[in-house]
Amino acid sequence: MKTWQRRALTHAVCLGIGLAGAVALKQAANSGGQDVPPAGGNAAHGGKGESIPDRPGRPVGADVLSKGPATTTTTGGNDFRGAWDAIASRNLTVSQRLEMQIGVLREWAMVDMEGAMRAALDNAWDGGTQKGGVGPLMVAFDEAFRARPMDAWDLLQSGRLGLGTELFRQQWIASASKTEPVFVFSVAKELPYALRMGAIQMAMRAAMGNPELEDRMRRKIADLPDEPGYDNYIAIAFNALPPSEENAAELSGRLAAATNERAKTMLLHEFSAALREAGAATLSAEWAKLSPEMQKRAAVAFLNGPQGTKNAPAVLDMLMATDQWDRVTAAGNQLTEYSRNLQDTKQLAEWGMTLPERPEAEYLFRRTIDPLINRDNAGAREWIESLPAGSPRKDRVLFAYTQNAIYARNDEALFQWAVERMTDPDTKAAALRSYDGWAKRRGLGGK
Repeated sequence: MKTWQRRALTHAVCLGIGLAGAVALKQAANSGGQDVPPAGGNAAHGGKGESIPDRPGRPVGADVLSKGPATTTTTGGNDFRGAWDAIASRNLTVSQRLEMQIGVLREWAMVDMEGAMRAALDNAWDGGTQKGGVGPLMVAFDEAFRARPMDAWDLLQSGRLGLGTELFRQQWIASASKTEPVFVFSVAKELPYALRMGAIQMAMRAAMGNPELEDRMRRKIADLPDEPGYDNYIAIAFNALPPSEENAAELSGRLAAATNERAKTMLLHEFSAALREAGAATLSAEWAKLSPEMQKRAAVAFLNGPQGTKNAPAVLDMLMATDQWDRVTAAGNQLTEYSRNLQDTKQLAEWGMTLPERPEAEYLFRRTIDPLINRDNAGAREWIESLPAGSPRKDRVLFAYTQNAIYARNDEALFQWAVERMTDPDTKAAALRSYDGWAKRRGLGGK
């Protein structure tokens, strides 16, 4: 369509919107009713009982039309401004006003994007950022952002819209991803941190299923700088795809054959993403098929992804098997999160008893036994009785039990039960010191 044809069409639409609103309002006034039907006749957008907000010069719920309609047409680009200003002078409910605003802005943005965006930001007619405020108007820019995503991006980055820029970014991501997902991915690093992950995932999902876009997206990922900071972008992108355990075998084969470092990184994150919903046994079996180099890197990828929480013990076993003890020490939060909704707390405690006797593992040990002691005290006692006598770990379990007995349960009998079974003098002395501190705070005598 030629430029003059588009302008003629959009100007006509704006006039139509203004006239439709005027006719609806006139009919309401003639009928004597205070409820004005919404534009388009959709009662869901402004039904009976919705009051007309008060604004200077117009009483609440007024059903009287203004003496004369506001001018809705001027010359050239001002036609949209005229239609926009005309809406402000009408006696409309919030829903009716919103519907008409979106209609004008949608056409306006296709001709003058910046002008429409500024008008939306200036909208304070009904106040707030919810219904009747600026937020609900963002959908009006979907078509323009899809048609001209790069122009919209340049405008958002220019700073000309001031602080209001941030209100448009989420809509830009959603709209631009539909037509230019590769571009959205390429600029994701320039987005605010809170929007970055969503933008990458939305762009990746939009590209999949279209061979040309998928190829461009993978090439764009491959072109990322070979730096650790960009590995997170790659992981986010592949975690946006549906999990597929069936693809794991193929990906592990491609990993074995890969020679390019960037290709290895991409395949590794795709491999990790494909297995993100796998059970511990499947995860461990597929990991075992990798080369020693890739096993080490895959363990880290699992730790930093959903599997780090979903199957924390299995992932920690991988890290320990590849001598990544610094990462083992730092994985306490994942283990705690894993245990939060765990049903079989005894199984976790038994896994904890198999941890190597190293300082890094000792940090995790307490986190493996606390869930059982805290949630199933009787089951914990039964399990403790089954542990071999004289085991240093058994005394540490008993010490944890004493702390729960006095500080969580205020139960001296349970405390005494655990102390009587301790064989290490130092551990027993530490438990008695804890008791003395607890007893003094409660006004009791120490042991």
